[in-house]
Amino acid sequence: MNTMDVLKLKIKADRIVDCIIFSQRMSKSWKFPSFLLNDEQMLADYFQPAKEEFLSLHPDERRMMVEWYEQQLGQEIVPLYDGEFSEDQHHSSPPKCNFLKLSQNDSILYRHVVSDFMRKVFANTVSEEEKDRVEMAFLNDPQLLQKTIEENTK
Repeated sequence: MNTMDVLKLKIKADRIVDCIIFSQRMSKSWKFPSFLLNDEQMLADYFQPAKEEFLSLHPDERRMMVEWYEQQLGQEIVPLYDGEFSEDQHHSSPPKCNFLKLSQNDSILYRHVVSDFMRKVFANTVSEEEKDRVEMAFLNDPQLLQKTIEENTK
C-alpha cells in the first residue's frame, strides 16, 4: 500500500467509528472551512490518526486527499456498512452500521475499524490483555460488535 492508500484506510476507519460513537451519519460531501485549508498544521491535525502520513505527502497529494475527503469519502464508506447518508435521514434513530456486511465487503477496513473502536472506547478502562481478548472477539464475530453497539446506543 502506498501512503495515500494507508491514509485513506485510516481515515475511513476513524470516520466510521466516529459515526458510531457520536451517533452521526456521514454526509455525501463536505467542505472544509477556508481557515482550516489555509492552516497546514490544523488541517494535518484534522486527519488524525493519519497525521504523519498526511504530512509526508507532497502538497499536490495533500490537495488530492482533501478533495477525496470532501467529495468521495462518505460515498465510498457508507455503502460498505449499509448505512444512511445524513442527507437521506428520515428519523432520529442511531445510525445503522452493518458490521457483518462491512467485514465481508472490506475485511482490512473492518479490522482497522475494530482496532480504532477499541482504542477510542476502551482506552484506559481495561487491561491490555482484556482489551486484546475483546478485540479478538469482535474481529472474529462482527455480529457481536453489532449487538454490543446496538445495546449501548438505544
